[in-house]
Amino acid sequence: MTIIITTYLDSGVLIAAAISVNADEFITTEKTTKPLHRVTEINVIFLGS
Repeated sequence: MTIIITTYLDSGVLIAAAISVNADEFITTEKTTKPLHRVTEINVIFLGS
């Protein structure tokens, strides 16, 4: 299982990298209103309040 964790820095590039290595999950603090959460190829998990 590969898990990628990120903050706001280059999330688009990191999500592409996570998909390319067949990661199971992408964990981020980026708000759920951002386009990152529209990705369907990988499970995006939001850590925030």
